[in-house]
This record gives sequence, C-alpha cells and structure tokens, in this order.
Amino acid sequence: MTRGDRGLSNATNCYRKAVLTSLKVGGEEVGISGLSEIIDKGLTVMESPDHEVRQVLLAELKARNYVPSSAHEEYLKPLWAEFKKARVQRREQLEMSYKGIPREAIPWYPRWMTSAVPGVARASTSAPRACSASTASRT
Repeated sequence: MTRGDRGLSNATNCYRKAVLTSLKVGGEEVGISGLSEIIDKGLTVMESPDHEVRQVLLAELKARNYVPSSAHEEYLKPLWAEFKKARVQRREQLEMSYKGIPREAIPWYPRWMTSAVPGVARASTSAPRACSASTASRT
C-alpha cells in the first residue's frame, strides 16, 4: 500500500457512520450487544403491526442481553425509537429502488413499438382528434 492509499483509507474512515452500540435506558447509557442485528431483525417484520414488531425486538434484545423483567418497557422505549428511525430509512431505500436496483440505474427509455402492434402510430396520432371531436359533439 502506498502512502497515498493509506491517506485515502484514513479519509474514508472519517466519513463512515458510527455504529450504534448503546441506548439511553432510564437516564443511563447502556451498552447493548448486537444492537444493529436486533434492529435488522425488526426490519425483517417491519410491515407487521407495531405490537408484533415490538415483541420481535424485545425477544432479540433478551436473547443477546440481560434485561430484567421489571425493565422491559424501559429498554423497549429507546430501542423502539431507534427502530423507527431505521424503518424510515429502509422505506426510503425501498422507494428509491425497484427490486433492489437503484431507480437511477434502470434504463427508462419508453419508445413506440409500431412493428409489435400494427396501427399503433396511426391510432396515437388520431386519438387526440377523436377525443376533441367527441367532446365538441357533447356541447
């Protein structure tokens, strides 16, 4: 690796998004093991009703971390807030893609295929006149 390559890789690291590893639970910052994976698991069922998604999130949280039964709601509240942020981002990503392909990468080049359907060109040029003629006869 050349000196320039190292500088480039260091600069790239500066712009990476920080990985979320803790939540504020009951006013205290609490480290959560596998927080990204917990949220990802919730995103797999994000179209389910909210109470079902909350159950999935809590079950994943408890599978990876010790959560006292008396503190379930205290842990679930900040986890739910982070999940909702992730859900908004995921929905935006889905809207910006078609079957996983970014919309800007899809070649949208509509064109007339006159050879596929005989008379299409004639029908397309006569349709506006036919519409205007029928509209004129109604008045």
